[in-house]
Amino acid sequence: MKKPKGDPALPDEVVLEGVAASSGMIVGPCFLYLEPFWQPEPRVIPEGEVAGQIVLFQQSVDKARQELTHSFQNTLEQLGKDVAEILEMQIAFLEDRIFLQEVEDTIEKKHYDAAYATFLIFRQKKEYFLQMSNEYFRERAFDIQHLKEMIIKNILGRGTNIAVSLSKPAIVIANTLSPSDTVQLFRQHVLGMATNKGGKTSHTAIVARSLGVPAVVGLKKITEVVKTGDIIVLDGNEGRVILNPTAETIARYKEQQRIFSTREERLLKESA
Repeated sequence: MKKPKGDPALPDEVVLEGVAASSGMIVGPCFLYLEPFWQPEPRVIPEGEVAGQIVLFQQSVDKARQELTHSFQNTLEQLGKDVAEILEMQIAFLEDRIFLQEVEDTIEKKHYDAAYATFLIFRQKKEYFLQMSNEYFRERAFDIQHLKEMIIKNILGRGTNIAVSLSKPAIVIANTLSPSDTVQLFRQHVLGMATNKGGKTSHTAIVARSLGVPAVVGLKKITEVVKTGDIIVLDGNEGRVILNPTAETIARYKEQQRIFSTREERLLKESA
C-alpha cells in the first residue's frame, strides 16, 4: 500500500548509497549482526607483573592463531580458496615476530597491561594501513582490527564469537563481515550483505561474490538505522539500500530481481 501523505504511522522510504560490492538484488528481512567489543582501559602494571603479561599476550596470540587455522579449514571447505586466503593472510600477521615484538616491548617498557598494549599497537598499525592510497592495502586495516579484537578478547577471557546463526533467510547487516563470521551465520540463509565499512576488495565483497549473493558496503551507519526483521531492498548492482520500501518499490524490485535472475541463468547456460 502506498504511504498516505502525512501519515506518521508509516515511515518515509529512505535510500542509502554505498559501494556496489557484489551484483544482484534482493528484497527481504534484515538480521543485525553486531559483535560486542570491549575497549580496554589504560592500566599500568608493576614491574613484577610484566613477565606474566607478556606470557598472557603470547598465549592469546597462539589461541587466536589456532582459532584462525580452524576457521581457515572450515572456510576453505564452505566458501572456497579465494575467501580462505583472507584468513591465511591474518594468520601470517600473527606469525610476524617484528610486529608482535612491538606489543611485548610496550608491555616491558611502558608497563601497560597486555590488553591495552595490544590495543595501542594494533590501532597504530590499523591507522597506518588506512592512510595508504591503494584500496587493497587500506582494506588490510580491517584484518588488523579483526585480529586486535580476537587477541584482546582472549586476553580478557571473553571469547571470540557470538553463539548465533541464521535460522531463516535474511540480509545480514553488520559493521563489517569476516569469512569466519559468515561461516558461523550459516551461509545457506544469507540472502545478501550490507555493511558500514568496506570497498570492492573488502572481506564482505569477496565473501558475497563467493556465495553469489548481492552486497553493498561502505554504507557508514546502516547498523544504526535498521533492526532485525526490517524489510529492506538491497541493490548490489547500483550500490543502494532502500529502507521502509513502499509496496510499489518492493514490486518494482522483485520484478527487476526476476529479470536479473533469468538473465544470469541464461548466461550460465550459454557459457556451459
